[in-house]
Amino acid sequence: MKKLTYTIAFLLIISLCLFTGCGGENKADNKPANYINVDAGTLLQDLYKNAMNAKKEHNGKDYAILGRVVNINIDGKGFDILPTKVNWNKTNIACLTTNDAQKDKLSKYKNGDLILVKGKITSITEKTYTVKINDIEIPTSTAVAGISDAKSNDKNSPEHNGVNYYESVGGVHLGMNESEVKNTIGNPSALLSEEETVKQFDDAYRKSWYFKKQGLLIQYDQGKVCNIVILNNSPLHLDRSGLNCSNSFEDFKAKYPNANGKAILNIAKGEYLFLNDLKKGKITLSIYNN
Repeated sequence: MKKLTYTIAFLLIISLCLFTGCGGENKADNKPANYINVDAGTLLQDLYKNAMNAKKEHNGKDYAILGRVVNINIDGKGFDILPTKVNWNKTNIACLTTNDAQKDKLSKYKNGDLILVKGKITSITEKTYTVKINDIEIPTSTAVAGISDAKSNDKNSPEHNGVNYYESVGGVHLGMNESEVKNTIGNPSALLSEEETVKQFDDAYRKSWYFKKQGLLIQYDQGKVCNIVILNNSPLHLDRSGLNCSNSFEDFKAKYPNANGKAILNIAKGEYLFLNDLKKGKITLSIYNN
């Protein structure tokens, strides 16, 4: 009788362990990760300044990292992330895919695209963070507006002289200065006066740099890019969405789900797409701050 009682008790204990996860993974470990929103530039700057402190601060934590995808692995096993604002080669964020679904998502990206990576930082060296990916997303304008780089006056930081931006064309974004534009796409084919700009392209109110090969007009306000006009013959496109003058208005609305407006789309804080002349073969990416 005692033997039967012990047997029943033992089976009850085993059943309880199976039900509650006794001796296995804790239920708490299965909770959705509470991701900390961060721009890649902030992490990279921290590592560059002091690797020891960066390890104490970031190792083992779950982050939603906003950046630009580069160096996509030929087998889809991983890629690197750069800051959203400027190029940076002093430190690195290496992201490792963990399943085929992530590789499939990765196949939709090209180098330079904005990306939001959700995952855990699993190791840190003096030069590199390693991130185990849980998910990959195309960042919305809300995400971009909500995740900003750490403010710093450090001339070596990725944020120095940078500006927040959401969209770009051929690597040129709103807020760049003239030197940055030249370093990105070269010298313009012509420097057009306001009168020449209006005469040739029926465009705006400012002097323009005309890039014939790229099919672009770039206009400045107080030394900073305020308008990027994509012309009908341009081989370029909006870097984030991949759209250009050959696309329809419906294509633009689908790619910018948070955009407000009809012919003028507010795609992010202070950034607008003017599609009034889309049928004529012209798109203007413009900055406007209320």
